[in-house]
Amino acid sequence: MKKRLGGILAAVCLLLTGCGGSQPVEFRRMTFREQGTAALTYEVEALRTENGVEISIYDGNWNYAGDVSRGDCLTQRRTGDQALYQEIAQLAGACRIRKWDGFRKSSRHVLDGKMYGFDAELADGETVRATGSNRVPDHYRELRDALVQMVQEQPDVLPETGAETGM
Repeated sequence: MKKRLGGILAAVCLLLTGCGGSQPVEFRRMTFREQGTAALTYEVEALRTENGVEISIYDGNWNYAGDVSRGDCLTQRRTGDQALYQEIAQLAGACRIRKWDGFRKSSRHVLDGKMYGFDAELADGETVRATGSNRVPDHYRELRDALVQMVQEQPDVLPETGAETGM
């Protein structure tokens, strides 16, 4: 398991120039949000916990349907220890999320596509916000995909159903 997570970090670092000297970015919460034309929202969220980190994936229409809550749309979750939290903080530093603050770009030639958003509350109290229409900050997808992969490798079991939170 450790080798696989280390492989994720190595793969992201290979994609980034000069990433070897990056400092971890400690966070309280990071949320990646995508909304398409089907009125569905897809979110990947990492929350720092007392014991480490909790990564959750939500997929549904809670923003548009009055009778559907965000919790109803939880599809996967993974609870991890301090080592996993530190892996994510290192990835966030390698992807330079602090530079994403203020990103607001769109591709106006695309008439149908996705709206993207990123919100983070960092451990030092700083906030990072980025939004885009068919455009994302550099390395947004790499960090989001690494979090999704971490969940899919070792999903928690949902207490309500007793089933793994896999899709």
